[in-house]
Amino acid sequence: MNRREREILLAHAANPDQFEVMIERRSKNEPIAYIVGTQPFWDLDFFVDKNVLIPRPETEILVEKAIDLIKKQGLRLVADIGCGSGCIAITLAKHLPEIKVIAIESSPKALDVARRNAGEYEVENQIEFIQGNFLEPIRDRKVDLIVSNPPYIPSKDIESLMPDVRDFEPHQALDGGSDGLDFIRKLLKADAKHLIFEFCFGQAEAIRKLCPSVTIIKDYSRIDRIAIVKSNV
Repeated sequence: MNRREREILLAHAANPDQFEVMIERRSKNEPIAYIVGTQPFWDLDFFVDKNVLIPRPETEILVEKAIDLIKKQGLRLVADIGCGSGCIAITLAKHLPEIKVIAIESSPKALDVARRNAGEYEVENQIEFIQGNFLEPIRDRKVDLIVSNPPYIPSKDIESLMPDVRDFEPHQALDGGSDGLDFIRKLLKADAKHLIFEFCFGQAEAIRKLCPSVTIIKDYSRIDRIAIVKSNV
């Protein structure tokens, strides 16, 4: 455990006994965000627990590109597929009060977390939360933009992930099938004017073959990370 982690735990501990419990949990590789129950994302703080992925800085790039596209194209209806903690849907709603967001999540417990976060930032009226299977809830609905941080880790790579991720974060939000592209293939077939999604290191060329018109954006480490597919209509 590094100094910064100790400082975060100390800031969230109500007393020395709780601090020691937190230290013990971290010594077993439990992520700091789960221990303290919160994770910063964009300019907000989100409640998180073991039922949702921990929001990461790379996903902020997805939000940035989505906000730019929504503003430039005058988009109004956005669908967040696999919303998890709600960090994408809620950040978009908070910063773009004129839009409506459909937030879809298969896990009821994850959806509870997302609803809690939406209540915290008073955007419940902007977001329609739906428990459902990936794209199924919007099969008959026309949306302007789909955003998603889908499961994209190849199944065989799950066991080699860092213990913080492998042993604590929900596998159903990580496992993208044999090559990690199962859910991305579905996204690329979705009926939406525009699509923005996150993907894994090493998947850019496969995504370009699936969709030659895709634009690939690099993350803060100069790794291909975000895919943007714009409609010609």
